[in-house]
Amino acid sequence: MSPARRAAAFPLDSLPAKPLDAVLVRCVPQLSFDSGDPPSYFFVSGHARRLNPRGVECLYFGGDEATAGAEYDRNAAGTTAGNQPKIIFKVRAHLHGVVDLGDAYVRKRLKIRDIDLFGFWRGKRETRLQLLGRAVSSQSHIAAIRFPSDAARARGQEGWNLAVFIASMTGDYRLEILGPTHKPIEVFMASARRRKR
Repeated sequence: MSPARRAAAFPLDSLPAKPLDAVLVRCVPQLSFDSGDPPSYFFVSGHARRLNPRGVECLYFGGDEATAGAEYDRNAAGTTAGNQPKIIFKVRAHLHGVVDLGDAYVRKRLKIRDIDLFGFWRGKRETRLQLLGRAVSSQSHIAAIRFPSDAARARGQEGWNLAVFIASMTGDYRLEILGPTHKPIEVFMASARRRKR
């Protein structure tokens, strides 16, 4: 889909984008983290996930530890990640442009249905949510999408996730990995598009 067609399909400029200042949770395989050179809490693989097609760099966070754990367990099932230790860490997010798919008005404008939010996506051509992620990654008005967690839902829980699109982070957007004293131990700053330790 061309940039013009994506813009027509997803009216991002006219959507309400909210600020988000929150502490989120990320859960990753320990060995994958350790193999980084240097190891980074902000490692992105570029693999396709629910909201990003292959090649679109996106960081996923859970709204709480239970949700992040549910997402990890689902994604790790049947992979080597399921047979290794995992690390869980907290991230303070300071973002301005966040679109909330929990908002019925936003879903209607984007033509997002329950099947898009909760349906099976692996192995399919780009889904509607992945097309939305590609559109978000090619502009700077919106940097992240808040969406309900299907993995938490499958456990009978309510949870939400945040997908942050690296290419769309601008201005003073900031992600901070919190250490034991709640001081940042690694920071991703949009203005410099770099990681600081």
